[in-house]
Amino acid sequence: MLQALKGVRHLHSSALKQTVSELSIPVPWGEIRGKVWGPDHGRPVLCLHGWADNCGTFNTLIPLLPKECRYVAVDLAGHGLSSHRPPGVFYSFPEYVMDVHRVVEALHWSHFSIIGHSMGGNVAGMFSALYPEMVDSVVLLDSYGFLPTDQKEMFKVMRQGMDDMLQFEKQSEETKRRVYTYENAVERLSAVNPALSERSVHILLERGLVQVEGGMAFTRDFRINLKNIVRISLEQSLALQSEIKAQILVVLAEDGFDKLFVGQDNKESIAAIVQGYRDRKHTLVTVPGDHHIHLNDPEVVAPLVSSFLQTKVLTQPARPAREQTSKMGYKQLYQEDKEVTLDRGRDVFMASGSCGEMRALLQTLHGATAMAEEVCSDLSVPVPWGHIRGRVWGPDHGRPVLCLHGWADNCGAFNTLIPLLPKECRYVALDLPGHGLSSHRPPGDFYSYPAYVADIRRVADALQLRKFSIISHSMGAEIAALVSVIVLFISSLNIQRLFCCGGFFFARGVIIWFKLCLPQFSALYPEMVDALVLLDSYAFLPTDSKELSKVMRKGMDEILQFENKTGDKKRVYTYEKAVERLSAANPTLTKQSAHILLERGLVQVEGGFAFSRDLRVNFKNIWRISSEQSLEMQSRVQASVLLVLAEQGINRIFSQPTQRKFISTRLHGLQDQNYTVVTVPGDHHVHLNEPEVVAPIVSDFLRNKVLSQSNYGRHKL
Repeated sequence: MLQALKGVRHLHSSALKQTVSELSIPVPWGEIRGKVWGPDHGRPVLCLHGWADNCGTFNTLIPLLPKECRYVAVDLAGHGLSSHRPPGVFYSFPEYVMDVHRVVEALHWSHFSIIGHSMGGNVAGMFSALYPEMVDSVVLLDSYGFLPTDQKEMFKVMRQGMDDMLQFEKQSEETKRRVYTYENAVERLSAVNPALSERSVHILLERGLVQVEGGMAFTRDFRINLKNIVRISLEQSLALQSEIKAQILVVLAEDGFDKLFVGQDNKESIAAIVQGYRDRKHTLVTVPGDHHIHLNDPEVVAPLVSSFLQTKVLTQPARPAREQTSKMGYKQLYQEDKEVTLDRGRDVFMASGSCGEMRALLQTLHGATAMAEEVCSDLSVPVPWGHIRGRVWGPDHGRPVLCLHGWADNCGAFNTLIPLLPKECRYVALDLPGHGLSSHRPPGDFYSYPAYVADIRRVADALQLRKFSIISHSMGAEIAALVSVIVLFISSLNIQRLFCCGGFFFARGVIIWFKLCLPQFSALYPEMVDALVLLDSYAFLPTDSKELSKVMRKGMDEILQFENKTGDKKRVYTYEKAVERLSAANPTLTKQSAHILLERGLVQVEGGFAFSRDLRVNFKNIWRISSEQSLEMQSRVQASVLLVLAEQGINRIFSQPTQRKFISTRLHGLQDQNYTVVTVPGDHHVHLNEPEVVAPIVSDFLRNKVLSQSNYGRHKL
């Protein structure tokens, strides 16, 4: 059966004692490899290994389990023989959950069981919560299925993960990969994981080493060692746990996970997770042994797992297999994607004078008034997958102000506002990745606020900013706020004011924020941010934990559906039709504003124009914050804040009674923190449509909170 599946390579391996086949499943960035045991039509069981291991971790256990099952053990991305994620991409549990879905989709499994060890158990827990109808049973080997992070530590951990990633990207390839003799590799693995027996070490190294010039190198991606930046709270963990419909067996080792990873800071959280399993009548068993008991002494674990599979899986009637991979109306959902290819050079690029041939062409043809009369420059900052593009106004050594646009917009959103702001500032407006002229994220990746925050760090490092301001609109404001929380833990950068209209990150500066992204920058990097301007946005809007699984699943499904879509993903328009489409999708834009955004929002292709933004930016953001996280983030912001609301703007979106109650509570909280709240006539894009309404308020704030301060440091602008 597997041999017949499209895109799945299934090769017999005679090197192993058991009848085992090698598996290779294509994914957007390469392949996910694995091994298969058991009859072709056996009851499907997916086996997920732990952190830094590989599918060899099940070599000794699977031969002792029921022969009626079809066991597929995979090397998770970045482990074993599977491809590493693309440059610039973080490893996180949502990414692994999508990988699991890619695997079972390729195998045509609509119902299956999961055995997960350690980190693999956490992936199994999240997958079973998001796709409960697909999972029959779950076996957690020395894992609780969820590992919540204390909200007070969450942003510290996120920041560390981002900083580690940026440091890693600066290393040379020689530094990233060390060469060993086989004997030295055995010593190293044994030293970092003393729980492994000598036999277990050799088993894991079968897929854990690759031969290179001069010896052997570990196959795993070094980035898996970096802190996971996508974290969930106890509240979110319990909400996800409640969504699981499968029967669960938890097998804990006496000298395993609890001794290695459970301390006073997370003891209560783990107890709450355990109680959740008990309340739902799931099975918890403790056995003698260590964290790798399933590999070192499989005969201790095998009877428990076998009995569970026999009782909960094999005695139940088999559910019919899916005939083909699901299709969910791709033609209706996705019609206008266009991949933009940009320069891949490694230097920061700034071109004075004209801001691009495309912009000039559109202005000539359609009379757009997007270009400010004053001279601006184009900016290009290299990132691991391409470039982040933008525009720069103002004197070379002016006070730096970073400008971040909203969702599906681009840096042109500031074209009309910036010329009305203080001339002493150096304004840098960015196209967020996947928007405008910036590169799209790599294949298989998704757009999330933490990833955007890391992008801001990349830009700040490239421009050597030490003090700066941020103007961010809509989505950009949420990002900016997250950065401001993270900044609390960085001493090398400073931010002077933060004004969010879109949401990016620099070192001690200003952010003007329009909708949702500023709070996150300010919360993660509070010592970098002296002041925030929020344009028609409320800080730190949470997602109800009861809706978490629904929202996360929708985002993942949209990405996976997009990847499965066949044929040409771009749609070609005349310029006039593109204007009509943008105006219909965003009726608050004036005709002039639509022309401005299309200067960077269109790319010329054969037969007309295509939208430059990545279609994936339309998908649901998978990373969400809870109410408690929202309050914690808000409390971390140390900056002065100006909130400018439009009468016909965001308040019209949040019109339900429960939403209005939350907004009222939030406004009181903001006022208690000395936020200044101003309401102006206009709509959600008032800063672009009628900048003269907003500019005086922002200008006064900049003069009082930024320009009146003396020290802001030098920069590379």
